[in-house]
Amino acid sequence: MQRIDKPIRIVVKTDIWGVVTPIRFQAENDGEERFTIAVDKVLNYFDDREAGGSIRRFVCRSIVEDRVRQYELSMDLATTRWYISRW
Repeated sequence: MQRIDKPIRIVVKTDIWGVVTPIRFQAENDGEERFTIAVDKVLNYFDDREAGGSIRRFVCRSIVEDRVRQYELSMDLATTRWYISRW
């Protein structure tokens, strides 16, 4: 898995207690083509500290081109910006 930290567009759902669950996201590859990935399953999530800020990390799984891919989506809790951090 490589670390990439690219900003993404994301669709999430929240429950009545405010718990966030990623549903799908859209990112751009190196050729600046957009692609959309549906989150098949959130395997784990945890809070982390990075460069003085709080980050919520989601370890997710999806099926991409008939292959199971595991990756990490990160949300900066201060700015609510989302990144794909490991792919």
